[in-house]
Parts: sequence; C-alpha cells; structure tokens
Amino acid sequence: MSNSKNNNKKTSEKAKLMSKWQKMPYTNRELSWVDFNARVLEEAFKKTNPIMERCNFLSITASNLDEFFMVRVAGVLDQIHHGRTSRDASGMTPTEVMDGLVEKIHEFAKKQYSCYNRSIIPSLRSAGIVFKEADELDGDQKAFVEEYFKKVVFPVLTPMAVDTSRPFPMLANKSLNIAVRLTNAENEEFFALVQVPSILPRFLELPTHEGRAFILLEKIIAMHLGELFELYNIKQYDPFRITRDSDLDIDEDTEDLMAEIKKSIRKRKRGEPVRLEFGKKCNREIREFLVDALDVTEREIYFQRGPLDLTFLSKFAHIKGCEDMCFEPIVPVNPPAEFCGYDDIFEAIREKDRLVHHPYESFDVVVDFVKKAATDPNVLAIKQTLYRVSGNSPIVAALIKAAENGKQVSVLVELKEILAYVKTASIPRQRLLEEDKKLEMLEKESQRILNIKVKLYDSFAEEILDRTEFETFKAKYDQSLEEIRQAMECQQREIRNLQETLEKQQEWLEYFLEYRDRTEVDRLMLVNLVKRIEVYEQKRIIIHFWFEDEFEKVLGLLETVNRAKPDQRVEAFLKGKGAEASA
Repeated sequence: MSNSKNNNKKTSEKAKLMSKWQKMPYTNRELSWVDFNARVLEEAFKKTNPIMERCNFLSITASNLDEFFMVRVAGVLDQIHHGRTSRDASGMTPTEVMDGLVEKIHEFAKKQYSCYNRSIIPSLRSAGIVFKEADELDGDQKAFVEEYFKKVVFPVLTPMAVDTSRPFPMLANKSLNIAVRLTNAENEEFFALVQVPSILPRFLELPTHEGRAFILLEKIIAMHLGELFELYNIKQYDPFRITRDSDLDIDEDTEDLMAEIKKSIRKRKRGEPVRLEFGKKCNREIREFLVDALDVTEREIYFQRGPLDLTFLSKFAHIKGCEDMCFEPIVPVNPPAEFCGYDDIFEAIREKDRLVHHPYESFDVVVDFVKKAATDPNVLAIKQTLYRVSGNSPIVAALIKAAENGKQVSVLVELKEILAYVKTASIPRQRLLEEDKKLEMLEKESQRILNIKVKLYDSFAEEILDRTEFETFKAKYDQSLEEIRQAMECQQREIRNLQETLEKQQEWLEYFLEYRDRTEVDRLMLVNLVKRIEVYEQKRIIIHFWFEDEFEKVLGLLETVNRAKPDQRVEAFLKGKGAEASA
C-alpha cells in the first residue's frame, strides 16, 4: 500500500510539474530559427551596408536555409513519418511545427527574392554591374558565350532522357538542373534532364564597353539546348533544384562507429527530397512530371521569383575589382590591451594572469608565447593540449621547433582522433577518391556517346542520314565506346587494388581503436596486440607489438606524403615517433 501511495504521489507531482512546464512561454526551436535567419536577411536589405556585403548576407540566408531543410526540416518530417504526436516544450506537435514552418518559410522566401529583385539588382546596376538575359546580349557577347559553351560547358554536360526504358536518374542533393519537355518527329512527348555542372563557376563575366556584365551558367545552357537535343523539338524548359534529407542518423552504440558514420554520410547524398524549387513561371507539364517522379507533396514545393540557389552570391561578392564595395577588413588589435607596454611576454604573465579577447585582439600573442618558449634556454618543457589544429598551424610549427631544441614537449591529444588521422593519412584515400571521380567521368562520357548513338539511329530511321553516313558515324562512336570501355576496366582494376590495400591496412588500426579506452589488460587484448614482452633489470620492460611492420610502412608512407605535400601535423607525429624510438 505504501508503495502504491508513493507512486500515486510521484505521478501527481510529475503531472503538476508538466502542467507548469507546458505553461512556460517557450518558442518552438525550428520556428525560432526562421526568425533568426530573417534577422540575417535584414542585413541584406540594409542600404547602409556596402552592396557586395549585402550580396554576401543574402547568400548566407540561402545557405542557412539549405542546411535547415537538410537537417532540421528533415528531422521534423521524420518525426511525422514515424507517427510521433507528443508535444514539445512549446506545446506543439511535429505536424503543427511543420505547418508553421511551411507558412513561415514561404513568406521568408518571398522576402529573399524581393531583396534580390528590388534591392540587390537595382543597387548593383547603380554601381555599373548587371546580370544579363540571353536576349540582352550584343554580338560580341553572344560570340563570347558561344565560344565558352563550346570549349568549357559542352564537354561536361550529360543530357539524360527519361522514358519507360530509361528511369528517372538519381539527382544529387542541392543540384541545379534543367528539365526539358521534348517531342520527336512522330510528335511523341517525353522529358529530359540536364544537370547544371557544379564544377563550373555559376556566373560568367561578359565583355562590355562600360561597367561590368555577367550571365548565369544555367542561362548559357538554356541558350544551347538545341545543340544537346538536335533531333527533337524543344517545347519547354525550366530550371529546378532539389534538397534532400541529409540528417546524420548515427547509432553511437554500434561496434564500428566509423562504418556507421560512413554509411550515414553516403545516405546524405541520396536522402528523401525535403524541398523542390521551381521558377515562378514553371511549365505545368514539367512541374507535374517532376512532382510525380520525385514523389513530393505540395508542402515541399517552393516557387521562387528569381534564379534558384542564391548561394552563388557568396562568390560573386568577392569578385576582383569590387573591393571598394565591401567592408574594410577588420584588423585585430595587436598587441592586446593586457600586453601593451611589455616587450617580454614572460614578464607580463609573471606579474599576473592575462586575458586575451579573440578575434578582436590578435592571436599572434599566443603564437609568440609558444615560439619564445621553444627558443628560450630557461624553458625545459612545454605541456599543452591541442584540439583540431589545422594542417599549417603555427602552434604545431613552434612545438616542432621546441622538440628540435631538445625541450621536452608533451602534447595531449585524443587518441581516437590521432588514430583516425593516421588511418586516413596512412593510405592513399585521396587517390582512391580521384580514381572514383575519373571512373564517374568515364561513365558519363559513355552515357553521352550512347545518347548520341540513339539520335544517330533515329536520324537514319527518319532518312536524315543515308546508310554510308550512318555507318561512318556509327563506326566512329563504336570505337570511342570501346576505348572508354577499356579505360573503365583499367580504372576499375586500379580502384580494386586500392580498396584491397585499404582492407589490409585496416586490421591493426581497428585493434588499436577497439582497445583505446581500456584501463585493464585482458588475455584477448594481449593476444591481439602484443607479440612478446621482454623483462630486464630494475623493472624495465620492452613490449613488442604485432603489426610493427605495417606501422613502419605507414610511417614511411607518411614521410613520402609529407615530402610531397608538407603538413605540420604529419611532421609533428613523425618527430614524436622518432623521439620515442631514441628513448
């Protein structure tokens, strides 16, 4: 009975607490974030800010919104998908939050493009900078664009037809694409897609007699769609952009956290669509085709009143020749106030503790502190904690110098991070990525030639080409396909060899990562890691580990990599290993 009373009392107290908690004036986190981004947008509207800074602020709001959709909106949709109906601290269910977000973000997007069209563009024009449409180009500009398309753009384009024999392709997250509605000679209608290549600059500067003129890449491609679909009638085309669920869903209790992270990162590229953007005047047939193919709902569709993906304005804001249209660079105070009047940093800190405010006061004083310690004959040892230093850190350079000067340098780092770093540095992962990219380019080129061959057959069937012309062209493209096939086979062999190297060198690192947090040694750990233990007088022991040869190979590879591309973290690691060996 007493237990039942106690439980009832606890339940009653919890209910009172929950009731009090729900009455507190909380604002939903996601809705509050949209208000924060609106505050950033105010800086883009502010005419007292230099025009290029306003471009940058507008770009930041677009980039922020992309990340918000990929993670936060995707999280709310996931809660809805799993049937969650509980209320958060603000008293809202996931469905109510989503309804509020849709309304707020649509309103926010209107303000974004109002800023672009009615504030940014007129201000740029006043400064002598214009973005041109295709029909506004003069003769010289058209010739310049033609040459640029032929030499730079066309080689990296891959038109993709979509019909019953060719399914809808996987479109990358945040990719900008052009959907094209086509008809053939029999007036049969189908659709095709052209991805705007992200490897090229989003805007092109045009020759002009006064001021500066630019044109967007998607408009250049749209001007030349006829060259991509020569045998078809182009009925309509419209740009669109897709944003996918990129929230990392990681099981932190998994035995292999690295594998779990890799799997989650791969899924980021192919997550479910959470936003589909169209131009304001998008063709109805194209819109219906894409909505059906991507399986999106009305609340995930956004019609924008200008160029899709305003993040291009970030790079545009930093074009050469417009430095006077930006804020003057902020120069940190040097020396910081706490060190004014002191020539000797040690004298200053000997008197009392000193506080430095970054980034308003220069970080140089910290770097100088370590540099002077590295060369000061009175300094015997340096003990420091480092967390995520950059590859060209002056702090690491100073610590290396200190070690070279014979000082005892003890740097505390997280073992997991060091092993993970060695893990990535010890094998040619960058090369593997490069080989993957080469294979992807070969596959795209193969697909492009296959598409041309399809057009070739159609031209022959429609008697546009005679048999001799058809066979000449066919032989040429068949030879190209065979060369690409052989190159792809060679590339695949190279990738397999690199992957085998990865797997062989993986084993010993996995063991060290597995046992990194152990405070006691068990038999299994000894068997997996220790080859033999030698005991000497005065309780001195030497432990010989398995995988010593593999580790030496890693050190050799690190030295090779470091010579080719110096990295102070690698150099510090190698010097540390050398010091251990000499000890």
